[in-house]
Amino acid sequence: MNMLKTNGQEILFFNIQGDGLCAIIVLNVEQWGKLEELRQMKGKTYRGAEFVRLKFDTQQDSTNVRFIYRDFVNIID
Repeated sequence: MNMLKTNGQEILFFNIQGDGLCAIIVLNVEQWGKLEELRQMKGKTYRGAEFVRLKFDTQQDSTNVRFIYRDFVNIID
């Protein structure tokens, strides 16, 4: 996972896998909550960690899809 700040927004890049899918997802973070430590460490804290039951919302319009972080259950580091 990597973190980037662009256009005033902080985003996280997650490698996701499951059900035949292997991809990198860009998550917009609006409410940091449990991720505040990760934010302060600029994403370097949990490099290579597994986020169990990562939850996010999807917003889609005619030209774009946004994935918005909501929660996770546990981190396996």
